[in-house]
Amino acid sequence: MSSATKKKHVIAELLQAELRCPHEDEAICRIVACPGNNLHEVEDGEGTRFLVSMPNKFRKVVFMKRNDIVLIKRIDEGGKVKGEIVTVCKNDHIKYYKTNNVWPVSFE
Repeated sequence: MSSATKKKHVIAELLQAELRCPHEDEAICRIVACPGNNLHEVEDGEGTRFLVSMPNKFRKVVFMKRNDIVLIKRIDEGGKVKGEIVTVCKNDHIKYYKTNNVWPVSFE
């Protein structure tokens, strides 16, 4: 698959991501810093900061900046890295989370 085709499919997947509430091993987080090497420092609803990794399919396709909202999946075996980004949340996701009362109060 060419890189252009790969980018097209990844962007389409992000734009058409299903609206669903996070599972028990997932969390809604806000990006605080981007230290490099496809790692992002995030803050969850309780104010805890930790590192998450960006999956290979998002690298060089999706660019995230500070204060972007992401849905992460927590991983147990990580030392410093405590999770992996599942999707980047857009305005539709945020409205859906607020109407279903899963939006963290500290992000208001």
